[in-house]
Amino acid sequence: MKRLALAIPVLLACISLNAQSPSDGKEWAASGGKFNAEKTLADLPAGYRFEHVMVAMRDGVALATTMFLPPGDGPWATIVIRTPYERNGGAKYFKSLCAKGSYACVIQDPRGDGDSQGKPLADPVNSENEIADSYDTIDWIAKQPWSNGRVGMTGGSGNGMAAAMAYLCKHPALVVVEPANSAGNTALYWGFENGVRRKLYEWLNQRNLKVSEWPRPTIYHYDRAHWNSLLDEAAKDNKTVYLGSDGWFNIFGDSAVDFFEKFGPSGKVFIAVNASAHGAHCDKGVKFKIGPAAGAAPMPSFLDVLDGKVKPEKSQILYAVLGDVTDPSAPGNVKRASPVWPPTHVPTPFYLTPSGGLSLKPAATTGKISFPYDPANPVPSLGGGWSFGNDPNGAVDQRPLADRKDVVRLVSEPLDSPLEIAGKIRADLFISSDAPDTLFVVKLVDIYPDGQEILLREAAAMARYRDGFDKPAPLEPGKTVRLAFDCNSIAAVFNKGHRIGVFITSSSSPAYEVHPNTYEPAASADQMKAAIQNIHISPTAPSSIILPVVK
Repeated sequence: MKRLALAIPVLLACISLNAQSPSDGKEWAASGGKFNAEKTLADLPAGYRFEHVMVAMRDGVALATTMFLPPGDGPWATIVIRTPYERNGGAKYFKSLCAKGSYACVIQDPRGDGDSQGKPLADPVNSENEIADSYDTIDWIAKQPWSNGRVGMTGGSGNGMAAAMAYLCKHPALVVVEPANSAGNTALYWGFENGVRRKLYEWLNQRNLKVSEWPRPTIYHYDRAHWNSLLDEAAKDNKTVYLGSDGWFNIFGDSAVDFFEKFGPSGKVFIAVNASAHGAHCDKGVKFKIGPAAGAAPMPSFLDVLDGKVKPEKSQILYAVLGDVTDPSAPGNVKRASPVWPPTHVPTPFYLTPSGGLSLKPAATTGKISFPYDPANPVPSLGGGWSFGNDPNGAVDQRPLADRKDVVRLVSEPLDSPLEIAGKIRADLFISSDAPDTLFVVKLVDIYPDGQEILLREAAAMARYRDGFDKPAPLEPGKTVRLAFDCNSIAAVFNKGHRIGVFITSSSSPAYEVHPNTYEPAASADQMKAAIQNIHISPTAPSSIILPVVK
C-alpha cells in the first residue's frame, strides 16, 4: 500500500488526571466522555496516572484516546488497543500485561464510535480505514516524550480487529500485533462468506451499521481486487511481528490461516489454531483432547517481542489436528508445527454418486439428486462456528437433522485406513433450480462407527455468484450450472472404520441469512418462494467435494 503523506497529528485536548483528582474525571464525563478511566486505573499497579486526549487523524477527524502512564518520566514501550466497545471493552488487557512490567498504555475509540469524532462510515462493512487510522495513532505515540519508539497492538475478538488491520500499515514503530480470535477485514470474515450474509453481520452494529432483516438476500459488493492489492503491498518488507490465535470452530473462519498463508513466507507471522469455538460458553460440540506438538519452536510472547527480548525470524503455524474422540490410540488429536500453510497435500476429489455415496472415481452414469427448499422452514444451524453467544457451536452431532427431507446426505464406505486432511476444502457442484437464485450449504462430517455425525466444517454460497462475485447472474430454470466455492480450512484425521459425510442443503439458520429464492431482493417474507434443488451427477457433471489429503 502506498502511504499517503501524513499530516502531523495534533493534540487537540488534554486533561491530566490521576488517582488523587477524581473531579477531573467527572468533568470529562460531563463534557460527553463515556469512558471511566478510574475503573481501569484501579486495576493497574500503584502510581499509574492517566490523560484523556483527542488525537487528529490525517483528515482532521479527532479520535478519543486515553493514556495510562507509569510512575516516572519514561520512556516506555507502549501497548495500544483500538476498540469499538467505547474504550471500556479493551482496558481489561492492560491489567495482566502491566503486572509484568512498566508500559505506557493507550486505548482509543475508532472514528464514529464512543467519544471519537467522525460520522458513521459510508461503508461500515469495510474496515480498511483502520489501516490509516492505526498508522496515524502509532505515529503520534512514537513522537511523545514518554515513548521509547516501540509500539505493540493487542486485543481479542472485536478488540483485535484494528490490531489485525494495523499490521498492514507497516509503521516502523509498530513492533508487534496480537489479534486473538479476531479478524481485520469485516467484509470477508465478519459479514459475509462467499457473498452470503452471516449471522455475525449483526455485530456490525458496533460499526454504526443499521442492520435490518429485509430485504433479502443482502447484496454487498466488495472490491476484492483492491483488498488483494493491499495485501500484496503489505507483504513487502513487513517487519512487524504478527501473533495470532484462532479455532477451527471460531466465528472468524479462515482469517488467521489466510493471513499466515499470505504473510508467513516473507514476514514474521506466528499463528496458533486450536480445536475451539469463540469461547467455552458457546462450544457445545464434542471435546478434542489435543496433545502437544513434537519439536515445535515455542511461540513468541507479545511482551518479549515488544521489549526486544526475542527477535523471531521464521514464521510458524501451530495447528490442532482433530481426531477420533472415542479412541485414545487413534491418529490425530495432536498439534503440528509448520513453516507453511497449507502443509503438503494432494487435492483429492470425492465424487458424489446418484445413490448417495462418495467415490474416488467420477460417476459413469447420469443421475441427479433432488431436494426441496422452503425458506419458510429453514434447516436450523447445528454446530460450526457462527455465533459468539451461548449457542450450539463446535463439532456438534448432526443426527437431529436426519429426518429432514431438505438435507441430502452423501456418505462414503467405511475407511480401510485413517485419512488425514489439512488445508482448504472446496465444493464443486453442478446444480440447477426452479428458482432464479438460491443458496447451497455444504457440510463436511466425520461419521463414527457408533453413528455419531460430527460436524467439521460448513460453508454457503449463492448461485448468482457462480461466475464470480463481479458477475452475478440469475439461473435459468432447469439449466445445469457449475457452482464451485471454498468451504473453509480444517486439519483432521478420519479414523479407520469412520465414514466421510458430505451433507448438502439450502439453508442453515441463523448461521446464514435465509435466502427467499428470488433474484431481486425480497421486501418481506410474503415474497419468499419454495424451490426444488437439483445436484447433477454424470461424466460431464462430476459433482464432488475436494479434500486436502495429506500423504
